[in-house]
Amino acid sequence: MRSEFTRESSSSQKVLKHPKRGIVTEEAREQRLAYLDSIGIDTNLFKESALKASQVKSNIESFLGTFGIPLGLAGPILFEKDRGEFEQVFTPLATTEGALVASVNRGATAISASGGFKAFVERQTMLRAPLFCFEDIYQARDFSSWLQKQLPLLQEYIKQYSRRAQLVRVQTNILGRNVDCRFYYKTGDAAGQNMTTICTWHSCLWIEKHFNDSSDFPVKEFILESNGASDKKVSYGSIAHGRGTSVVAECVLKEEIIKKVLKASSTDIIRAFNRSFQLTTQDGMVGNNINVANTIAAIFTATGQDIACVHE
Repeated sequence: MRSEFTRESSSSQKVLKHPKRGIVTEEAREQRLAYLDSIGIDTNLFKESALKASQVKSNIESFLGTFGIPLGLAGPILFEKDRGEFEQVFTPLATTEGALVASVNRGATAISASGGFKAFVERQTMLRAPLFCFEDIYQARDFSSWLQKQLPLLQEYIKQYSRRAQLVRVQTNILGRNVDCRFYYKTGDAAGQNMTTICTWHSCLWIEKHFNDSSDFPVKEFILESNGASDKKVSYGSIAHGRGTSVVAECVLKEEIIKKVLKASSTDIIRAFNRSFQLTTQDGMVGNNINVANTIAAIFTATGQDIACVHE
């Protein structure tokens, strides 16, 4: 007898399928928990959820429950947000890495005792990179020229799909018969990956229709994301131009504070850094910091950001 949680494959083998796959309701969650219990999987650790299905329906599919991650407090750290205007700031860190929060607090203490740090947002853009394909290079050239003239219309068009995303510019690069299109957005306080994907998808449909209606040749096909945005990946493009929020920051540590709080001297730190730099160069390492990813990952986890974008 066939279970309601299985279906027959073409080879007559039963393929497991959990109940209400993809559906995010409390009823569906209860059915999934009951199913796991029935096959001997212990669900006690996440059966009592801190979130309801209605709260996460846009963030996850086949919702099962929640796990807790220890949350630590880092700060205060003294921030000079403008000339002579100071603020004490904190950040939560969600992590199970022992000593990480203590390390961040030690650094915050050294910076604050040395007069704080300065920082400002230099730019904030989110990138999407669709690819339009044609029959020959002349078609690609003509399309590229046409698209450069459509920016004001596209800027107005995407407003019906997002209240926050603002299309700043569209940059084209002809790659043989294909045109690499870079859509740059401002997204306010949000990272904006999803909203810019939606806006770019509708923009591509608009471009395809209006170009085909006005041209002697059609768009052969388009790819919504050609991988040129370096989303969740390390790339020299992101290193050179940034992606998301680009910040400039500085602090000057006093020698007596380095010795008292960090138990070293500036000479010790510089000597160790220069020696480690030789190895990072030899290994072709992208980035020569000691540990930054774990701190950013802890902040991203605590504040609900996309952890996969840590290395960006």
